[in-house]
Amino acid sequence: MAADYELDELSDFVVELQESIQGLRDTHDVDSLNELRAAAAAETVSPAESRELRRAAADWEHYAYRLSLLEDAIARYDEYTGSPVPA
Repeated sequence: MAADYELDELSDFVVELQESIQGLRDTHDVDSLNELRAAAAAETVSPAESRELRRAAADWEHYAYRLSLLEDAIARYDEYTGSPVPA
């Protein structure tokens, strides 16, 4: 993956994922993935709201996973590409 992209592109992907997670935080007024999951399981939400919140939690989890992969790719960029990471 890292070898297919420039370091700046990988950094841009990181920012996009961070913005997506922040958007979910703002939209659902939560601070964490677990808080979002708890909101989905609350007795006070309708089934439709619960489904929406569970989908948002799944999206958040997916974004966090991709973010971890990108952070690893950036940290090990020189190993993957043979090019040193600029200081």
